[in-house]
Amino acid sequence: MKIIKTIIALILCVALCFGGFTAYRYITNHDTIPDSETLSEHISNDEHVNYYYSKLDEAQQLIYETIYYAYSQFESSIIIQDSDPDTISLMASFVLYDHPELFYVNPSYTYVNDTKYILYPTYYYDEDEVTTINEQLNEQISDAITYANSLDSDMEKAKYLYDYVIENVEYVVRSGKDQTMTSALLDGQSVCAGYAKAYQYLLSQVDIDSAYIPGTSLVSTATSGHAWTMVEIAGDYYYCDTTWGDVTTGVEHACNAYFMMSSDEMLRCYKPDYDYYETTAYYEWNYFASIGCYMETYERGILSKAVRNNDHVAEIKCANEEVYNEVVNKIKNDYLAYYVLKENNKWSNADTYYCNDYLYVIELFY
Repeated sequence: MKIIKTIIALILCVALCFGGFTAYRYITNHDTIPDSETLSEHISNDEHVNYYYSKLDEAQQLIYETIYYAYSQFESSIIIQDSDPDTISLMASFVLYDHPELFYVNPSYTYVNDTKYILYPTYYYDEDEVTTINEQLNEQISDAITYANSLDSDMEKAKYLYDYVIENVEYVVRSGKDQTMTSALLDGQSVCAGYAKAYQYLLSQVDIDSAYIPGTSLVSTATSGHAWTMVEIAGDYYYCDTTWGDVTTGVEHACNAYFMMSSDEMLRCYKPDYDYYETTAYYEWNYFASIGCYMETYERGILSKAVRNNDHVAEIKCANEEVYNEVVNKIKNDYLAYYVLKENNKWSNADTYYCNDYLYVIELFY
């Protein structure tokens, strides 16, 4: 997310020219600076996963707490002491990364530097409008959250909500608020930031910890800024990308390749903007293994099972590059896909396949 820092020194100069010292005193007299105890209590009452906050030193945490307080209390201005513009910008970003529910905060802000920085947040909506939007949001996602909570495992909950975002959101670039979770969950049209924040928010509703990860795509066909989600399950960390999982070309489907990636797999596809991400230690929650579609050695029967279990798209994942290359070679040179689809009465002249070299996933479309 790009933070636009609009320095209003020129505006202040104009104000001073016309209003003199009185105008400046009017501004500063309306600033606030909560005491550290108030800030600490406010952040401790927050039920969300403050992942980026946990990575900061004490001085940075105080700035984060101050900005979070300002945003969540709809403050028109707030004093931030002992800081600099770059740190303020970074902490403001981290607050919004940790808090998708602050959808009403415009990431653009202004500040004044005297002997301290005075931050002037801007908001898309006022408090009454936010209350109304939250009521609409709760109504919109209520059935999905109820169903997800009825599932037995966190894997099932995470998968259901992954599919929910993909099925209910369309990738559309719009001006304004398309970076927010509400653009995805209420408007049904968003970009990667909205997809990722929507998934992050839904996971929080079923008590699964997650974090928003911004960065850059390393995939040659899409080398641009991107965002995805880190998910913690059973003390280990996985990565999900609901944006890239939303496949709309060819056969529309939720691509499982981008569900529960390991950290190694994630780093083959993306470069995070910060070193704040966690390593997958055990990879026990391998989704493809859980549905019997994971090849540790070449087994034709696994591809056949994937075809039998699906109506239009079959996906398998290979444990390593060697197995993956063997399967791809058999598809390209030995007509493996044709024979497997033919045996399962799924073949037609329109059938095709896709090979994901980054994640060792193969998809058959029929």
